[in-house]
Amino acid sequence: MTELAPAGVAVVYAANYLDNPASAFGHTFLRIKKRPSASGSDAARGAGDNGDHGVEYTATTGSDNPLLFAFKGLTGLFPGVFRIHSFASKTHEYANAEARDLWQYDLNLSDAEVEMLALHLWELSATKLNYFYLTKNCSYHALATLEAAAPRIDLVQRLNFVVLPRDTIKALYTMPGLVRDFGYLPSLRSQYRAQLAQLDSAQQDVVRQLTLDPNSPLPSNFYRTESARTLDAARLVLDARLARSPGSDPSAEAARTQLTRRRSLLTASLPGPARAPVPSDKAPQRAHGSMRVSLGTGITSQYGSSFHTLGYRLALHDLTDPPDGEPELSQLQFLDTRFRYDLGQRSFTLDRLTFAELVALNPLTRYEHALSWRGRGFGMRLHDSACRDCFAHGLEIAIGGTVASEDERWALFLMADSYVAFARQLDGIGGSFVRCGIGPLAGVRARLSDVGIGLLTANWAYLPGQTLKGTFDVRATLRSELGKNVALGVEATLQPSSTEAQLASYLYF
Repeated sequence: MTELAPAGVAVVYAANYLDNPASAFGHTFLRIKKRPSASGSDAARGAGDNGDHGVEYTATTGSDNPLLFAFKGLTGLFPGVFRIHSFASKTHEYANAEARDLWQYDLNLSDAEVEMLALHLWELSATKLNYFYLTKNCSYHALATLEAAAPRIDLVQRLNFVVLPRDTIKALYTMPGLVRDFGYLPSLRSQYRAQLAQLDSAQQDVVRQLTLDPNSPLPSNFYRTESARTLDAARLVLDARLARSPGSDPSAEAARTQLTRRRSLLTASLPGPARAPVPSDKAPQRAHGSMRVSLGTGITSQYGSSFHTLGYRLALHDLTDPPDGEPELSQLQFLDTRFRYDLGQRSFTLDRLTFAELVALNPLTRYEHALSWRGRGFGMRLHDSACRDCFAHGLEIAIGGTVASEDERWALFLMADSYVAFARQLDGIGGSFVRCGIGPLAGVRARLSDVGIGLLTANWAYLPGQTLKGTFDVRATLRSELGKNVALGVEATLQPSSTEAQLASYLYF
């Protein structure tokens, strides 16, 4: 109790981070705000950040293998423990090293409830619980811990049977007055993007040169304010680079030191770096429901008939779902299933079963060179001469690059794609039931403010060692948001033996 000196509590949400399977859905943890000391020394050294503590429930995994993580995480084989860190270290880990924006929700708790929470955390610090990735996870236990400390709070029963971090934030708002205020803590990436947004193209070219050579002269026509903004932007770019891999790039550290020295030679009265604007539309409480059901009706050229579809997705978001509360260019789907009834064939079939799909479209810029990628474990129907209408399971991985507008409202991507598929009726390698394909995958996504979101993808695959030498798949989607949890869309698919189109409605909950 002396160490924590608890004076207040907040729930903190860290945005999705697809590079780590443990954080793909986001993360929530508690912030214990420290009471300033009577001498005021805590306030003087910034206790609001440096003296506070972050408390999180995490799995002890011991492995970064995504398949092993998925199996153990879904079956509760990982031990889960409560860990207490300095809040500053958690801010560095999430907002700096992993470039994840943080959202903080200050809670209206009484002094007695805050003290009880701290005492309960002491009890939990010696406890190990089974960690379940989709149910009793970091978010579930954050709310359960709050309920134990303040029995008047009733949050857990307001969650779905699958508990995702953003759902816990929404649950806070189901109790009027529980959230006193919320704030935004931008990542280093968001901070330097905000600083670069103040500069024109020529000034950004200077920033790029300064990150390569910190002694590069500034243009003689720069005013002192322009020089300060340019130097601040270059420092932030290097800060973000160093945060991802501290100590691994001595030249970048030396460059950052030199830029700091040059900036200090300018008058201190000049404004500091621009504060990243609050992206209110990306606040997690504004996101659509994590689960989705869909109803559709369409036509197919293969049989010259119509069909109806019924779909259910356990989680979470695709590139054409309503974008509020979600990263603009990320897709994360888990157990996306669609059944289909063909009126002409009078057949009821499984049309799609995606176990998991992750897509990260990372725009290439002057300062960011991360590759874009797509990975999925899929089940889908193939329509070509080697598989007329068969259901195939498979694995796919694609890697490439993305270019996008500054606000990411449109993006164009190109990837090298490879996959392996299995189907009993498939005429695959040497006449077997196995198909391997390699080839290009391209697409464009556009956020159309008056219409909705459009997505067009196309891939062609060379099929080595198979009778059919190549195949293709083209898909187009246009989806319009009718409300926070309701959308209407048109989908079209083109494969060698089939052209299909359908109108579908989507309900999120």
